Amino acid sequence: MEQNNIPDPVQDYQARKPWLAGIMSALFPSLGQFYNGQIKKGAIIFLSLVLTPYLFYLLRLKIHFCAYFVLLIILIALRIYAVIDSVLDANKQKEYLPKVYNRWYYYTVVIIVFFILSLNSFPSTFNIQTYRIPTFSSSPTLLAGDMVVTDAYGENSPAYGDLVVINTNDGMTRTFRIIGLPNDTVDLNKNLVEINKKGIHARFLKKTKIDDYAVEEFQETLPNGKKYNIYRNEIPYDSTQTTIKNIIVPTDNYFVLGDNRDNAVDSRYIGFINKDQIIGRILYTAWSNDFKRIGLKFDQINKMDTVEVN
Repeated sequence: MEQNNIPDPVQDYQARKPWLAGIMSALFPSLGQFYNGQIKKGAIIFLSLVLTPYLFYLLRLKIHFCAYFVLLIILIALRIYAVIDSVLDANKQKEYLPKVYNRWYYYTVVIIVFFILSLNSFPSTFNIQTYRIPTFSSSPTLLAGDMVVTDAYGENSPAYGDLVVINTNDGMTRTFRIIGLPNDTVDLNKNLVEINKKGIHARFLKKTKIDDYAVEEFQETLPNGKKYNIYRNEIPYDSTQTTIKNIIVPTDNYFVLGDNRDNAVDSRYIGFINKDQIIGRILYTAWSNDFKRIGLKFDQINKMDTVEVN
């Protein structure tokens, strides 16, 4: 008598692997939940990771250090939760009957969708980017090792005193300060600036040493009231670039200087900067080797008094 080969349904069950669920969630948050059959929970985690940065962007919270820090904490917490939850749930299930979505090609689709959408949810998509300061050319304002957060100008224009990150024609990324706006006339007198022949507005602060070099620290004031400190060497590094007269800034261009005047390859050497070369305005430090500098803001105008330096 012929027997029919009826498959035993028990043989279709597979062992749930907690370690695999954890790795899947670590690499692609929510993928471990899909593996565990938690489709709704995986979708919630996935959408939370993608939509939370959008919410911060729409509320303009990105320009605040505390909000940026909170956003990073939320995103990290969601990723950690996805890993822990997937491991614990997989450990509880022990065995499972594979569903139609427990196939490698479904996992691949989820990975591709997550990758595409997550690219548009990172801070850089919303004109927010971070940069690490490599040199002391912007000291004493920015220090080597500082990690700063920038915001693109969009339809707005750079203003006097803005600290900006730029792409130079030699392919380098540098940080300088906006000194001259389009059609301005800029004069340098012993590394102190004068805008449109209206006199030098600077205040001597102190003498100090930077890397064994004797420097003088001044506070300069620009036409919009923006104040900031600069260094100049007591003995100029390049005396041919410390005093320059009648620098006329072309239309749609900007004249930029480093705050560390004798140690900056700025517009005196690389020429004027077009707006298209400006990546963004520096808002604050996200990290620094000096913890006291974390969260330091650079986009506010200081209304302190000045004295004239001739």
